[in-house]
Amino acid sequence: MTRILAAVLLLLLAVVRAAGGVVLILRGPAAVDSDLVGPGIGRVLGLGLLAVGVLAIAAAVGLLRRRRWGGAVAIATTLLFVIDGAINGYLLLGRPGAGGTVANLIAAVGIVALVLLARRSGDLDASNPQGS
Repeated sequence: MTRILAAVLLLLLAVVRAAGGVVLILRGPAAVDSDLVGPGIGRVLGLGLLAVGVLAIAAAVGLLRRRRWGGAVAIATTLLFVIDGAINGYLLLGRPGAGGTVANLIAAVGIVALVLLARRSGDLDASNPQGS
């Protein structure tokens, strides 16, 4: 059950990050009313968001298919999610947003905890169909 919850959270993260990435790619920093970076940097930041979204989808699929690599990709993607959020906040807004950064950290800790619990319970072992 923990792997399914982690996968659902990762899918939500993927949709939000990828949507934000597409908006930044199409509209650049004007999408967030920022004049701190140019359109080129805004689009690069958008590609970063899109990449985190794609990785989160891959991790969620791995978790749902009970693959150990899914857990590793989920943890790495979650770390990238926090780093990407801080970089985007700093470059686009001049500082990482206090509320957004806290929310990112809470989500990240929750996802990593769920993945570790799933791994510990054997729920990420494809040869164990029962899981826990």
